[in-house]
Amino acid sequence: MKMNDENYDFMKQITDENTYMLEKPIKLLKLELASEETNKRRKAIEELKQDDYVDNLIEKCSSTETELWVEKFKPRDFFELLSEDSTNRLILTWIKSWDYSVFGKELDKSKIENRVVMKETTNINSKKRKRPLNLESELEEKLLELDDMNRPKTKVALISGPPGLGKTTLAQIIAKRAGYNVIEMNASDDRSIEMFKIYLESVTQMRGSVNETTFKPNCLIIDEIDGAPQNSIQILIDHVTENSKTKNKKTNHCLRPIICICNDLYTPSLKNLRQVAIVFQCQAISTHRLAERLKNICILTNIESDIDAMVSLCDKTNNDIRSSLNTLQFLSKRTNRVTSKIINELNIGQKDMEKGIFTIMNEIFFKKYEKKDQNIKTDANSRFNAILNMCQNCDFDRLLQALQENFLYIRFRDSNFENIIKANEWFTACDKFSKISRDNQDFGLLRYQRFIPGLFHTLFSSLNQQIQTQNKRFKYPHQHFEFLMKFNRNNKIITNYLTDMSPSARVFSNSGCYSIIDLIPYLCQIIQPTMRAVSIQLLNKSEKERFDSIIKTMLLFNLTYRQEKGAEGQFSFVLEPSIDELIKFTGLKQHKQLSYIIKQQIARELTISKVKIADKSKGYLD
Repeated sequence: MKMNDENYDFMKQITDENTYMLEKPIKLLKLELASEETNKRRKAIEELKQDDYVDNLIEKCSSTETELWVEKFKPRDFFELLSEDSTNRLILTWIKSWDYSVFGKELDKSKIENRVVMKETTNINSKKRKRPLNLESELEEKLLELDDMNRPKTKVALISGPPGLGKTTLAQIIAKRAGYNVIEMNASDDRSIEMFKIYLESVTQMRGSVNETTFKPNCLIIDEIDGAPQNSIQILIDHVTENSKTKNKKTNHCLRPIICICNDLYTPSLKNLRQVAIVFQCQAISTHRLAERLKNICILTNIESDIDAMVSLCDKTNNDIRSSLNTLQFLSKRTNRVTSKIINELNIGQKDMEKGIFTIMNEIFFKKYEKKDQNIKTDANSRFNAILNMCQNCDFDRLLQALQENFLYIRFRDSNFENIIKANEWFTACDKFSKISRDNQDFGLLRYQRFIPGLFHTLFSSLNQQIQTQNKRFKYPHQHFEFLMKFNRNNKIITNYLTDMSPSARVFSNSGCYSIIDLIPYLCQIIQPTMRAVSIQLLNKSEKERFDSIIKTMLLFNLTYRQEKGAEGQFSFVLEPSIDELIKFTGLKQHKQLSYIIKQQIARELTISKVKIADKSKGYLD
């Protein structure tokens, strides 16, 4: 139907007025939105410019594009560090305790006196409240202990933590802030023992201990000390303990601070170094602090992102600074917008490395809060498989020992002890698998042991991250080693006991555990009766008969008392072989020991009797 002119003009007017259902055209709204985002970005940059660290970031952004972001955005000052402030302060306190011997600065006696008063007050309060002392305050008090040359008693610091945490950067910045010239050395690269010794002595002794250009004293930083040869580590120990001497028989004094850095604090090669060094364990960086730093870098590099995406990146890399920056630089070459979805779909940013026992136990026993905004699988099957993959590259036998010693300290709900029974049954099955594999040389059953960490996660994991130990931390597994040492020692005692006894006594003695159960407990009571601590001449008739019975019994089983010097310099007599150790158990009342005088007289009479028996047997032979 054809429309007349009036109707056509009316419809056109209505159409023109209602062409845009919004107040403004969509194109104009897009332009305004883009302009608003640009203004927000400019405003954020202006706010960030008020921070000194961001000023450094802006200067770094103008550098070459081929430079790695790990070096470009590396912290340059003490306040730019992302690690825990308490750890940074303790390390700085230790290196500042060298000021008197290195720079000639006077000691702050008032500070030391305040520490002493604070320690006494803390001890009194802790006794009243029955609470343990603050570990951080105890460590800080230890840092102020000086030797005769006004140097710290611990002359080497050992910084440990997971890779990518910034430990080397932390050591460099603290050393520079304290006024030192940093000398770096990679222990895993310098494998020559002689070169290691020469380099160590030249840097830390008076000769060559001051930089000729800056006239600053040197501070030696040894990176990757856990990869150094055992002989090199022993040279370092002798140097800091001043046990090494020159050709002129002069003691080599350590005159400069030494900082060692490692990933695995409990590697066997560092066992002796841990005893002479002051250990600083760097914990994982806070996700919020690292995400904020990455967000600032995104703003300055014109990358569109939000805080949720940076948190996803931190979780993807396990708060590894190096890996996070490398991943972010990789994404900047592909896109100008980084979202949580893009990060979760990436297969980079994760490192296939061996994790420590404590890190794995944290993942096993402690659940993480579910993050609904991120596309991350947190169901039971996913967590179970993640733990199994995590345990593939670790010391699995040591991990089983750690689980066995620590799982009862975790707070979990098990009113009927069903989960504890299941765990012990799995440990029993694990021991059976190991025995069968060793006896038959068939290691097919060992693959079932790999499910134990995942099983412990399903049985004992919780959101309550509390450990009921004295220092609120997991214990390093040591019971297996102690039991093995005690087992070998007890076997040696039993072997000596059965071998040295006379033939007439061996006829009526059973071997092995039967001898321990049937004879040794009563034998220890027979040879250690209640007697007065007086000389033999002052004993009455019954006591002399008892004394003679002790001598005959000990001669029959070839037992004696041996004098030895204790740790405090006091002498004592111990039974040889020490069969009394076989029946000592913690928590049970021990049998009363004889006095020092009685043991001394018994040892003397045993020596005289053995000489007489030897002379008598020699007469028979003649």
